[in-house]
Amino acid sequence: MRRTSWVILLLTFVFIFSLSTLTFAEDSKNSYFVLKGGIYSPDNDDVKDFTDEGINLEVAVGTYTSQYFGGELGVGYFQTRFKEGPKVTAKFVPITFNLLGRYPAGPVDLYGGGGMGAYISKTEVTIGVDSDSEVDTFYGFQVLVGGKYNMPNDFFIGIEGKYIWTKTPEQQFFGVPLADTHYDGFIATVNVGTRY
Repeated sequence: MRRTSWVILLLTFVFIFSLSTLTFAEDSKNSYFVLKGGIYSPDNDDVKDFTDEGINLEVAVGTYTSQYFGGELGVGYFQTRFKEGPKVTAKFVPITFNLLGRYPAGPVDLYGGGGMGAYISKTEVTIGVDSDSEVDTFYGFQVLVGGKYNMPNDFFIGIEGKYIWTKTPEQQFFGVPLADTHYDGFIATVNVGTRY
């Protein structure tokens, strides 16, 4: 990822979190920590007919700068395997930032948003006893919708759906160059977290 994009991402995140103490000070617990677990389902024509669904795990922190708007920074992991041909496993670690809008309805919050991130991938190809792998870093974008139920003890549970757009750069395995591969797809998670 370009250095300027990292700087913009970091400054945006710091700005949103610093605003929380000014614009939403009446609620002392407007930030949260959340664990997300679910599945990743490839959707792009490059891979959807050749890969399996894989696990998705994520940890994130967020804050709301007002009753309706906020931001979230997350780090995750998801993977997929190719079903035919050589054994191919693609693993991803996304570092993402999302701007969120929410609609509070009593103990239930409905929310949606979108953002971007850096994706670190490791693709490994195994043929017989020989294997080759490549590690890459590239951009990705995502949109999401979800809902959560806030319990009286500051914990919450929820569900979330996300769609990501991302692709690897050109790769090379066993000396054979391969074109870039799109790993666009759906992510569905069950979430557990706490406000603080």
